[in-house]
Amino acid sequence: MSQLTPRRVTIHELTPRDHRQRSARCATVVALVLAALLAARPGQAEELRQRFGSVTVIADTSFARSGGILLVRFLSSVRLGALHAVFEGRKAPAYWSRGAGLHALVPIPVTTPAGEGLLGIEVPARRGLQRLRMVFPIGPRAFPSREQTVPESKRALLAGGEALRDGRRLMQAVRTLTPKALWEGSFFEAPVVAPPAASFGARESYLGGEDVEDRMDGGFGDFHRGLDYPLAPGTLVRAPAGGTVVMAAELRLSGRTLVLDHGRGIVSAFYHLSRIDVPEGRVVEKRQLLGASGDSGIATFPHLHWGIYVHGIPVDPLVVVELSKLL
Repeated sequence: MSQLTPRRVTIHELTPRDHRQRSARCATVVALVLAALLAARPGQAEELRQRFGSVTVIADTSFARSGGILLVRFLSSVRLGALHAVFEGRKAPAYWSRGAGLHALVPIPVTTPAGEGLLGIEVPARRGLQRLRMVFPIGPRAFPSREQTVPESKRALLAGGEALRDGRRLMQAVRTLTPKALWEGSFFEAPVVAPPAASFGARESYLGGEDVEDRMDGGFGDFHRGLDYPLAPGTLVRAPAGGTVVMAAELRLSGRTLVLDHGRGIVSAFYHLSRIDVPEGRVVEKRQLLGASGDSGIATFPHLHWGIYVHGIPVDPLVVVELSKLL
């Protein structure tokens, strides 16, 4: 993963010309990020193998970074029951796919430092649940920092308890877990044709407001949960992969918000939309129209926020785009 140099940006001061220049710079950043991701494909990946009796565990560390994902595959000469990979106390169930076989996607939080990670494996056995351990490397990654100014007209959105209640609703939605992969047979793509800002994992500070990120989705800290795409209001937003709409609502801070459950613990969240074109419960296909971008909620400039959560943990959407090609 490329190392991004921290920088400070006062977003409310950007003019349309600044946005165009910034988008061009962002395109270069994205190209470098994608090049780094592609360079770490499994053909060149460092795989760790460890055998536990009849079960062989293969840990693919291609995307094992802060805010990334550890792909864990399982091979066995006998039929296995329900397997789980466990990291930092969180369980990731194993599923089968044509590309990766029996596997689990283990999200690595942005707050997890580089170094050694301890992976737990829960395997059902005749005498009860067997717990196995293996160590894997977590690669380093630097994140940018950003300073934003909350407009006077929007500072009232932070008052009262409604924002906290909305954050809890949103947290429940992004933790949706359904066993069926509605994106299987395809892979993820960005919801808009535009370069994102270097925003995922950014340490955020807001002039005129406190704990904005933390309150928006119920509490993960002050880092940015997804990618921001600076766009003209009304830009069409399409489904990055197949899924089911589990939330389509107007929330105090994230504005018009849509949450799409892709299945097997992968969930997309779209914030600050100007409109939502699909109702809750609707099953959508990849590239289907979801709505349009805007600056609803506490957005400090017109943009689309696209976040991806894996088993409730926010991860870099660019990692999911690349990793989905292997599953």
